[in-house]
Amino acid sequence: MASPRLTVYIRRAVQALSLSLLLLIVSMTRDPLAWYVRPEWYFLADPLVLLSTSLAERMLLPGLGVSLAVLLIAALLGRVFCGWFCPLGAVIDIAGHMRSRALKALGRKAAKERGAGPARFGKHFLLAAIALLALLGVQAAWMLDPITIIVRALSFTIYPSINNGIEGLFAFSLERTGFSPPLESLYFFCRNTFLSVSARVFPHAAAIGVLFWTLIGASFITRRFWCRYLCPLGAFLALASRFSLLRRRGTACSGTCSLCKDTCRMGAIRSDNSYDHRECVLCMDCAAVCPSGRSTFTFSKQPKEPAAASDGPAAKVTRRQFLFSLAGSLAALSGCRGKLTAPLQRVLRPPAALPEGEFVDRCIRCGNCMKVCITNVLQPALWESGLACMWTPKLDTSIGYCEHQCTLCGKVCPTGALAKLSVEQKIHTKIGCARVDQEVCLPWARGEECLVCEEHCPVSSKAIKMTAFINASGEIVKVPSVDPSLCVGCAICEFKCPVEGKRKGIVVEPL
Repeated sequence: MASPRLTVYIRRAVQALSLSLLLLIVSMTRDPLAWYVRPEWYFLADPLVLLSTSLAERMLLPGLGVSLAVLLIAALLGRVFCGWFCPLGAVIDIAGHMRSRALKALGRKAAKERGAGPARFGKHFLLAAIALLALLGVQAAWMLDPITIIVRALSFTIYPSINNGIEGLFAFSLERTGFSPPLESLYFFCRNTFLSVSARVFPHAAAIGVLFWTLIGASFITRRFWCRYLCPLGAFLALASRFSLLRRRGTACSGTCSLCKDTCRMGAIRSDNSYDHRECVLCMDCAAVCPSGRSTFTFSKQPKEPAAASDGPAAKVTRRQFLFSLAGSLAALSGCRGKLTAPLQRVLRPPAALPEGEFVDRCIRCGNCMKVCITNVLQPALWESGLACMWTPKLDTSIGYCEHQCTLCGKVCPTGALAKLSVEQKIHTKIGCARVDQEVCLPWARGEECLVCEEHCPVSSKAIKMTAFINASGEIVKVPSVDPSLCVGCAICEFKCPVEGKRKGIVVEPL
């Protein structure tokens, strides 16, 4: 077996590769979607999302076997996913390293590790709430799943900011250099590799960014704060790792240096040098800093672990307390289920979305569809369609329209909330129907000639027809009307309508 220090270096390299892979996947989630690794594949290794969504939908989602394999690995090795492969954990570790460097630069020592204490059960109660909601048919893993959180932040906040910043820098530099050929070549190379074709705009991205950076900022207060106290995926893997074979053996150490305890980023090591293996993420830092080399990890049979009485207040929750908490949560959630799922108003959904109730439960709000949308029309919903629909994708026709032959959104959906369509299927898929508002439409209201909606209609036989009409002044004008049997609701007519203001001469309504 490799030396502890070498193992730590290997773990850091694996973390860097895992985070880099996610960054590469997010940057390549763009038009054209031509890379070999699909963005939806990353979620297949997320048992919290896949299992809770399957439970809420009462069905087995494709790729569930990969998630079960992750749970099996946790049952054999422990929470190795949390310490080695989780991209959010890697970012949190970077923040923790920056915290240590900052304290060192200020000439201050880090506070002595006091352990996670009873607060560590917070993540288990969050996991229980997610499971209970899934039993009630409400998929809530999207709120607190770590993979979804980091992908959502990258897609809505970080990547668009970087993309738009680079675009602005290139525009400024090209103008100042008279469009220098080498600089133009570099710009087109970036456009063909990782930059989006058009600038991404997400009006509600600030809230998502604040949540993400608050989570990361908490690591400057307590190392791996999120992983210790709040992460429901970590709690799920902790349950699976209860009988794991790979565990730390350090009880033979009789010294009082407490280096391993103060080094543990999860607060898993107790004052008597025993540890809670369900909190351990196998970072191997304790083994690397042990001066006597007695902090080791083996597959041998483990002795019974002592209680944690020496670490302050009791951190044990009895089975009866846990069951009472579950029963109380179930009663409370049953009462508010109607409020969570009741829609406030209908919104336009992406093509081939499942029926509204199924769509909301299946969608994990990862942002893949919104990021890959070539017209930027897909936006995260906020309050307009109800609390249960928050951050689900909707069409915002003030920003764009659904490109008639584009099928990208369905290709990147990890849970099947959006079906995968061929181009032929897509051009016949209805998402809404246009309606002419005769009170503001230029030909209807003012008698002015306007053919914009009819000209832009992408349907081959034209869903918008221009017919002769005699207005109140006795003038013959051509006015638009919609054939509902042909209209697919792509909303290009509404987006291109020249009527100024929020009210357009033609609007697309949900089915």
